[in-house]
Amino acid sequence: MKDNLGLTLLQLSILLGKYAAMQKLIDFGADIHIHSLYGGPIHAAVALDDEIALEALMRKSVNVDDIIDGGITPLACAAYNGSVTSMKTLLQAGANVQISKPIGKAIVANLTSSESMVQILLDSGANADAIDEVMFEDPPIIAAAKRKQMNVVQLLLSSSTPIEGVDWSLNGIIAYTESVTFKAEDDVHTAARVTALRERMFNALENINYLLADICCKALRNDVSTTEWDRLRNLNLLYLSHSFHGQKPVLSSDAIVNMALVYQKQDKGKEVMCLKAALALNPQNERAESLLRTALTDLQEDTNTEAKMKDDQAGKQQKTATHSAAVPPATSPHRGCCSRARRRSRSLLISTADELLNLLDDNPFPAAANAAAAADPATPA
Repeated sequence: MKDNLGLTLLQLSILLGKYAAMQKLIDFGADIHIHSLYGGPIHAAVALDDEIALEALMRKSVNVDDIIDGGITPLACAAYNGSVTSMKTLLQAGANVQISKPIGKAIVANLTSSESMVQILLDSGANADAIDEVMFEDPPIIAAAKRKQMNVVQLLLSSSTPIEGVDWSLNGIIAYTESVTFKAEDDVHTAARVTALRERMFNALENINYLLADICCKALRNDVSTTEWDRLRNLNLLYLSHSFHGQKPVLSSDAIVNMALVYQKQDKGKEVMCLKAALALNPQNERAESLLRTALTDLQEDTNTEAKMKDDQAGKQQKTATHSAAVPPATSPHRGCCSRARRRSRSLLISTADELLNLLDDNPFPAAANAAAAADPATPA
């Protein structure tokens, strides 16, 4: 069963980290290979590096080489998302390390996990020379050198085919990528790559292929400014958050600005997300730029006010604690019992509220800490 955008209950349960619901759906025969707007269930599990979900799918013999539109395999998804644990699990289960040319993907999309992933892939027999045409990249060793990933360059040195005329040593490769001739050519290639990737991301959003859109956004991270990448990221987040309500925003800067106005007095965080998304589509949208400046100022003022209230509350609690220390505690046998009962009731309420928030939260990946960071409305414009 899918909603009107194609999201299945099984995939939704994985994205929200609802393992009991996920297991029941699998036990009742849910299709573990059906594709939706975020690939197959295995792609969702791998993107979150969710070992529980991945193992549950593998117990049902899920296809570890499942390919979706855009040529994305689970192993490629692991490389793009820095999902080291999932990568190991997929390879142990027999994932084909040659299909998706994962080394380049690991280098391009995730700087923090690149070294460990490249080592795992090399140990599994991955081709060190395979170029990721999907992302219009260089040979992996050159991609790593451009990004100053010296440890990765060293790892790839003995496994990569030397380039004619280049001193095939760590210093020689770095010197080659820093030469005037290389940089002049690379600037042209990078500009073309950024244009193509941006266009591909927009097309993927329009065609409800949100996994490919997310991957294109990750691949752009090191080739555009921090401000532009933050806007592209918020555009993806906007589409993903609406997908949980079976909705798809119009891919129009002005339409998304109007959406931001709806949130203006309700939710400053969502207003900021919409305005950044609008500027991702049209950086020259002066109305969106002006509204964003105002919204960020208001958001900062709200943050300062909230911080002051917390400080005041902390001061009051300190005074209360000092006063309580000077007053003998009540000796009623019922006082402690009632207090414990209130604490238990509050814990139950908090637990229930957390469950509801996980289900209703617009954050597409509440189970993943990195998605919470991606949704941070306080990120500078």
